[in-house]
Amino acid sequence: MNKTRQIPIRLRNSVTCPHCWHDFSPEDTVWVSQHLDLRDDIRLEDGQPLRFTPTRFTVQGNAIDSGGVVCEQVACPRCHLVVPRALFEMPPLFVSITGTPSCGKSYFLAAMTWQLRRIMAKSFAMSFADADPALNRVLNSYEENLFLNPEPDKASKLNKTEEGGDLYNVVRYDKQNVTYPKPFLFTIKPSEHHPKYHQSARSSRIISVYDNAGESFEPGKDSRANPVTRHLARSNLLMFLFDPTQDPRFRDTCRLHTQDPQVVNQPVTARQETVIHEIADRIRNNTSLGQNEKHTRPLLVVVTKYDAWWRMFGEERLKEPWDSTRQENLCALNLSAVLDVSRRLRDLLWEHCPELVSSAESFAKQVYYLPVSSTGCGPESDAESGIMKIRPKDIRPMWAETPLLFALSRFDTGMIAHSDRSRNNTKGNG
Repeated sequence: MNKTRQIPIRLRNSVTCPHCWHDFSPEDTVWVSQHLDLRDDIRLEDGQPLRFTPTRFTVQGNAIDSGGVVCEQVACPRCHLVVPRALFEMPPLFVSITGTPSCGKSYFLAAMTWQLRRIMAKSFAMSFADADPALNRVLNSYEENLFLNPEPDKASKLNKTEEGGDLYNVVRYDKQNVTYPKPFLFTIKPSEHHPKYHQSARSSRIISVYDNAGESFEPGKDSRANPVTRHLARSNLLMFLFDPTQDPRFRDTCRLHTQDPQVVNQPVTARQETVIHEIADRIRNNTSLGQNEKHTRPLLVVVTKYDAWWRMFGEERLKEPWDSTRQENLCALNLSAVLDVSRRLRDLLWEHCPELVSSAESFAKQVYYLPVSSTGCGPESDAESGIMKIRPKDIRPMWAETPLLFALSRFDTGMIAHSDRSRNNTKGNG
């Protein structure tokens, strides 16, 4: 009888909890009980299963709780929240997405992840998948609402990101409750068609994405009991979403060319550069970054709602920023094309809101400016409520996937192939 040889799993020396950002050794991991009588964990609410340090294991390496039930989920030894087992094998990449209220974060997140699931496989021979479907439940519902809606002709909208509820966890330390944001977790791995497939252990990543309500970046909102933006200090990549329709100078120029309701009927006006100042202060307070030093990790200024202001930029449909390579079914991100767009967009922002550019470049050494339309079309105003909604059948995102592809290509070598050749004829993104 043939016996299957089991290949030992290589664990990382240290794991960072994506919830409380505590660094711990794999041997300190606690497990989640499965026996129905083992409930009411000391750290968690609502009768959550007990966390425990195991003494018995199955042949497959799963822990056995005191009730004799085999367990599969593991948790952080500090906050007791569940962490995906992929974190024990893959290097993490922490991504923070910030911006003012109503800047389009929920739409951007949904469009970004939906596009990456398709484009990573089709064009870059990489898989992009949920590392923890339970943690990604809210974001998955956003994707379904926009891209898999059974009523594609019925106008709808996504709920605004709130400061509590399903996007947060509450953990009890002694007598104090602490609120943490729930991360969205994804794995990126090369497929067997990728040239580095046999180096998967080095090329794979687990991406932890954080989204906060815009109100979380108001001064005084960050505290010991409410450290919901402490992920900023850990993040490998910062994305600041700038909404031109919230800037009256942009709106005034746009109105000369369009009757888009995002421009004509936009009631929101915000000083968006103040969010960058608040981000800078929080990172300095939680790291050793001096007041006169610049942050060394990249900052992407993602300029949302491109469909509303494209006439100011000159291209109605942004082109896909990648080119075919000699290898079948494998593309390379064209860095020259992305950087050219970044320079042009910086010039446009400098003309209309120079304080935003100045704030970003005073804070970070590496700043890039990328246009995005999460929907690729404008909304319509609901006749009864006046709320702006969009019909799923009309959605055709532009560049929603590009910020993360650009970061993976430029700052995380080996993940996404890239080229620097000038563009000739590139196929449109639609």
